[in-house]
Amino acid sequence: MADVHHHPQRRLTHAHDAVPRWAIIGAGLMIAAALALAFSARTGVLSPFTTAPQSEVVDTRQITFADTADGRVLIRDAASGAFVSEIEVGQENFIRGVLRGLARERMLNDVGAAPGFELVRWSDGRFTMRDLATGRVIDLGVFGPTNAEAFARLMTIEGASR
Repeated sequence: MADVHHHPQRRLTHAHDAVPRWAIIGAGLMIAAALALAFSARTGVLSPFTTAPQSEVVDTRQITFADTADGRVLIRDAASGAFVSEIEVGQENFIRGVLRGLARERMLNDVGAAPGFELVRWSDGRFTMRDLATGRVIDLGVFGPTNAEAFARLMTIEGASR
């Protein structure tokens, strides 16, 4: 008969199987930094959209938007109340999309539709829109020149009585 020796089972540990402490700490710091940046952008401390530095205002126009029962959007000059333009159903979807986002933010902040918006043309050719109620600024150029042009047209339309 063969002599079988039984060895008690040993738990094998290898130094190369353990994760170094510095790697765990580094990973934790990276996760904390990512969460801090996300929180900062979400709360408005950091803006996800940046604007070009040191550009000067060339022109501004304050306007208001009002929805009609049949789905049109009436645009008026905020100072005079004069009719500026009308967006028919199915037209100017970019303007409608921007307005939906701003209206949602106003609703979350318990702000009505009465305060106007300020369109700004900058010396570097950019257009921005600022919500006078919430202070939110949207750089319209980040959506492409065709979309920015939709708002740029509102700068040049003269007010009419209506």
